[in-house]
Amino acid sequence: MADPITLTIPIPATSSIRATPRFNRGWVYHHVLPVRTYYLIAQTVLRIVVRPDCPAAVRTAGVDGVASMMQHGANRDRLRLAVTEGIADDATFATQAKLCTTPPWGGFLGPRESQRADDPRDDGREPRRPLTFPRTLWEDIGALRSTVWGVFGLSSAPEAHVDAVATQGVDAWHQTVAHVAGRLLAAAALQDWPRHDHADWIRLDDREWTALPAVRVAQPRVTGAPMRLRQAHEPVRYLDPRRYDAAALRHRAPVYLARHDLAWHLATPEA
Repeated sequence: MADPITLTIPIPATSSIRATPRFNRGWVYHHVLPVRTYYLIAQTVLRIVVRPDCPAAVRTAGVDGVASMMQHGANRDRLRLAVTEGIADDATFATQAKLCTTPPWGGFLGPRESQRADDPRDDGREPRRPLTFPRTLWEDIGALRSTVWGVFGLSSAPEAHVDAVATQGVDAWHQTVAHVAGRLLAAAALQDWPRHDHADWIRLDDREWTALPAVRVAQPRVTGAPMRLRQAHEPVRYLDPRRYDAAALRHRAPVYLARHDLAWHLATPEA
């Protein structure tokens, strides 16, 4: 019988690994899981798939799953090359895992943290699913957290500057990685993420707001009212121009869009 495998993974500070990409005129990426949890997931899979006793099917699924956590194709290519050549030191594992902390499917877009009233901060987990965020994707991400935290005996995100340690038999590790890889690939199958839906957000002063590229991007500003995720029972406060009467738009009728204390006049060219 093969000896158990103990993984010892050094966890760095969030500030040394965190990336917050900006998309679509300044909207930022919000992580569903704490950054260090994504880091731990990638490290766990990589440390098992590079072992010579890892079954080929598990290695392939694991590498594909970790690659899905990366934002750029060039990084995925370098990952596959590193696994083929063999990863033998903590620094190389860390370099690869740091590129996995902002998975394309692992977050959603919204206002800056400084403008968001319900930001979890301090590497916390998002407690509420945005209303337009796919429920199956949310569940896949939650299952990833539960599996990896369970293996390492964690009840919250791994602490910075503390080693995450777990011991399992060889077969148990292969089963863990196969399960995690399956969840990663299921999440990656949703190619439309990350994206932003204005209707997911509500201003705390309860006013309506809008963003109309046809006129000017009226994006909420830090100096304006803070925002938070809208709940199902709350009305949509985002003024979607697609809901306006097409005839009025064709005749360039004024449509007043309240944002802060301003009124916007929508001037659309006649059809």
